[in-house]
Amino acid sequence: MKSSLQLHGDRILEFANSCHDKIKGSVLKNEVLAIVADFASPLIDEYYRYVLERPDEISLNFIELLDQIVFELSENMPSDNIVREYLTEDLYNRLNIYLDIFKGQDIYAGNLNRRILTHEDTIIIRQCGLKEYIPLLISEYNEQPVLQRSILYALLSFNCDELLNFYYKTATESGGIEVKALSLVGLKKFGTQFGHWHKLTSDNDGYKQMIAYARSFDCKAIENNEIPPNLYSLLFALQYIEATTDLLVDLNSLSWIIHMLNSMVGVGFYNTYLTDFYMSICKILTFAGIDALRRALSAEEQATALVQIIDFLPREYFDRIIAKLSLLGDEFINRVNSLLSAGAIKLNDRESNTFGYILWKTGNDL
Repeated sequence: MKSSLQLHGDRILEFANSCHDKIKGSVLKNEVLAIVADFASPLIDEYYRYVLERPDEISLNFIELLDQIVFELSENMPSDNIVREYLTEDLYNRLNIYLDIFKGQDIYAGNLNRRILTHEDTIIIRQCGLKEYIPLLISEYNEQPVLQRSILYALLSFNCDELLNFYYKTATESGGIEVKALSLVGLKKFGTQFGHWHKLTSDNDGYKQMIAYARSFDCKAIENNEIPPNLYSLLFALQYIEATTDLLVDLNSLSWIIHMLNSMVGVGFYNTYLTDFYMSICKILTFAGIDALRRALSAEEQATALVQIIDFLPREYFDRIIAKLSLLGDEFINRVNSLLSAGAIKLNDRESNTFGYILWKTGNDL
């Protein structure tokens, strides 16, 4: 059976097949990784830029995995034998999961039936719409707590009546607030089919705030919603957007999302969800449509908010979106210079990611 892989073009598929051809006949796992690293290393930047133009999760995660393999083998392979063997095994297994789906759904399915479910599988099942694995995802939810968020993200891509009770159960049982947020997203996706919001009660004030915001949330036009007024409402909105990336190519939705992200700048640096916030910003900006981003930059308020969001990120997270900013070309640089000239923004030359990026791109002082 031909894979139901949904990619924007065939270049990544061809690249993956080339990787597979290179390792045919190789048995040793470290040898396989070395061959792939040597082949992929000079091509990764080109393909990463290509993927970012119209990103999909499989292509993006596959290229990022290849980049990790190159990095680990060239700069970071541990000297400890046990740790090195574990890392080699992990990279090898993850690589083969992606190569399996690129080779076809039958090959992927056959190998999945012989191993345990992984995070990579949840990405593949979600993007390829493999609804036959819904029972597996549900059964593994309690078996693999570390995968609960990944499993919920995968399930949220399906319209299946049996998931209504599953979401309600996870929303009412004990569990992390991030899992509860995703469960509420699932309930919202059922629309009027779920009419028991009043039964969702909690002694946790934060969760009560999240439930109230989720209940009133307008999914049909998210720009009609108020910017989340508290931390827990913000967590729900982030999870909803990450599970509904189609919103990121629409200008009206993206404009609201940019202002929502900007509201995160004021949450403070001492909360347990800060790392999740950084990751959410990176994912949202990575999957944002280029045309929608360009149009958002044309409005001063949105452009100012975007600069503030970028400068909110620690440097290691900012590095993850540099390639995306590069796709905007001179438009982003010119817009920032215009905002500076108008006095709409001020940049700290030592701490601003935006300042450092433009200095690096132009080689000139702002």
